[in-house]
Amino acid sequence: MGCKKEEEQINELCLYKLESTLQTNDSLQKELLKMQEEIDLLQEKLEIARQLTEFVE
Repeated sequence: MGCKKEEEQINELCLYKLESTLQTNDSLQKELLKMQEEIDLLQEKLEIARQLTEFVE
């Protein structure tokens, strides 16, 4: 019986770690999406700056 209880505790710990890892992954994915949006905006600004530079020349 001791082994069964130990196995259940190990399973609970693994489940907790898995849930924690999934939450971390979700947070990182949201952060990456925000960074990608910022990169897209910066690329648009860079393109506008290039066009303005060409226009001035």
